[in-house]
Amino acid sequence: MNQNNVWQEYLKAVPELQAPFEAQCRENWVDGTDGPYVIWGMGLMPCILERLAYEEQNKDLLDRTFAFFEKMACASEEVRELLLYAVLEKLGDDKAVLAKARLLMGAKTLEYSRQVEAFLGRE
Repeated sequence: MNQNNVWQEYLKAVPELQAPFEAQCRENWVDGTDGPYVIWGMGLMPCILERLAYEEQNKDLLDRTFAFFEKMACASEEVRELLLYAVLEKLGDDKAVLAKARLLMGAKTLEYSRQVEAFLGRE
């Protein structure tokens, strides 16, 4: 897994988001050439945030999503940075969303989330 294929690996782990992800990318004029930060920020994260809003109905999907984030947290530096800046920073934009998300995070992801929030002065 590297920063250029991590979104594809994520969709293998959570294939239910393939169609919503493609729709989101069309809506935002995003394609595979836009780079991993744009793909995650404008393609995947809106889909994940939408599912997080209805966490009870999406428990299995969210469990797999946050397990994948934990794998990202333990991967290479470039993948960890993608997690920090494209995923965790976005989750922290809304305190209620962050509170829900932190209940699903693994230990390393939670540690990075706290670091991101402290760095941004939001915590």
